[in-house]
Amino acid sequence: MCVCLSSCEAKQQSSQDNLLTNLHGIEEQVEVVYQQDNNIWLRKHGSKYILFAKDAYWPRWSPNGKFVAYFSSGIIKQQNLETRKIIDLVKVKNGVALAWHPTGNWIYFSTGDALNRIGTNGEIENLANSINIRELDVSPNGTVIATVKKRGYTVVKLGPNDFNPTPVGRGCSASFSPDGELITVLRHNHKTVDLYSRHPSTLPQPLKYDNSVTLDNHFWTNSPDWITAETEGQHTDIVLINRESGHVFNITDVGNATRGDVFIRSK
Repeated sequence: MCVCLSSCEAKQQSSQDNLLTNLHGIEEQVEVVYQQDNNIWLRKHGSKYILFAKDAYWPRWSPNGKFVAYFSSGIIKQQNLETRKIIDLVKVKNGVALAWHPTGNWIYFSTGDALNRIGTNGEIENLANSINIRELDVSPNGTVIATVKKRGYTVVKLGPNDFNPTPVGRGCSASFSPDGELITVLRHNHKTVDLYSRHPSTLPQPLKYDNSVTLDNHFWTNSPDWITAETEGQHTDIVLINRESGHVFNITDVGNATRGDVFIRSK
């Protein structure tokens, strides 16, 4: 269990009482994990910022909201939210990105030159090689959406059976809706998010939101109504975007938060 030093805690609490307001009655359900410097922090609505894991990066919520997986010291680790118990899952020489399968039975991960997955039974499966995946997400049927670096950034689909990449479009991050029916792609201008149907015959539609905000590293939350991302610029923080209204809400206020993932809990 990690204990935050008082100086760190003071930095995190700068103006937390004004965060997560006006979220259409769901504010008490919002829980965010994010990377700051070389550590992972947790904040539940109305609570203090908590140092969740030291020397760790790329946190992702499990589908049931009970665990957080991340990279630390060359290992993919799974940490229990309540007990803080940590399980070492697999050694990874160069961990770049990871994502849970929506069943919670697999964690997919990129090493910068390969795509693999590890099951809850410890089974490791290599899915694709010679592919530089920088971000990824997984749909319920096992399709992977990934941002690939190769003379710029391109979004591709892989799987569920054939893991040869199929281009989706130019973009710097991408994610699946919880049901896997929609794909969001953040364009290179970092101000336009396109909504694609998983059916390739349909044209993308822009997500309507306050695009005066410059975004990066977005993920759909476990709720179909909310997408999380980080702001770009001199100060970076984690935000939530309401898909219906397009409103953008700050959920951290620390100035150097990145790689946020949000879990929305049912009442």
